[in-house]
Amino acid sequence: MPPEILFQILVLLFAGLVAGFLAGLFGVGGGIVIVPALYALFRWMEVSANSAISIAVGTSLVTLLPTACSSLRAHYKLGNVNKNILLWIAPFILMGAIIASSLVVAQFGRLLLFVFSGVLLLVACITIVRTYRITPAVEHYTINAEPTLKGVLIRVMASIAGFLIGLSSSLAGVGGGATGVPVLLGLGLRTHAAIGTASSFGVLVALPSIIALLLFSYSPADAPWGCWKQVYIPGLVVLSFCTVLVAPYGARLGKKISEKRLKVFFASLLFVVGARLLVSSFMFPV
Repeated sequence: MPPEILFQILVLLFAGLVAGFLAGLFGVGGGIVIVPALYALFRWMEVSANSAISIAVGTSLVTLLPTACSSLRAHYKLGNVNKNILLWIAPFILMGAIIASSLVVAQFGRLLLFVFSGVLLLVACITIVRTYRITPAVEHYTINAEPTLKGVLIRVMASIAGFLIGLSSSLAGVGGGATGVPVLLGLGLRTHAAIGTASSFGVLVALPSIIALLLFSYSPADAPWGCWKQVYIPGLVVLSFCTVLVAPYGARLGKKISEKRLKVFFASLLFVVGARLLVSSFMFPV
């Protein structure tokens, strides 16, 4: 086997195992690992920066769907999905994802890289805040049918938040849980309900993005072998297999380690990767 092929396989296996392990350990989607790993791999393969980030995000979005569906199904059976809030916020998440998917198809590499790095840094900040419980003294609200000014304002804020969740998550190639859970907690949901309801965000983000990729995207001229449209098929197969295989082990280990230490380590990792990619976005070739 040629050394180049062997190296590619090893990178995909490592990325898939780490993504699955972190998914089980921290309860996050694998996109935060998959996108930077694929981007680095494609750049090593001398793929242009614009094509590399476009294919990395496209591949991550496709791998997101089966994981999100499985998570949503499990939470729905446990009764952790708040249907009222989901029905209200879902159209706005879809709207944001649809708009973002057109930008992914258009291969706006610099924008994709900038948004992805921003999402990583945001998730890192949210993780630190939730770890040390640095929460502002604000009132928790719920969406209800009361025709009051407060109720209207809550619906407007939820709608804007849903749109931004769909937009940023689709552009970054990740599920909306990391940013969606704090929003739902702010709307008054308990933690389990917030996590369960946010598990549906990945489906809402992935579906329009995948449809747009399949119907309207095209393979870049310098795409590596194995690409179809903007999806790297070898990576999709290996990554999906590894994430499903390893996630349960990460979940088991998470029960044995201090939760605070895990979250601090996780946030530190996100800060490093996010800052590195943010610098890359400013140095992006045009």
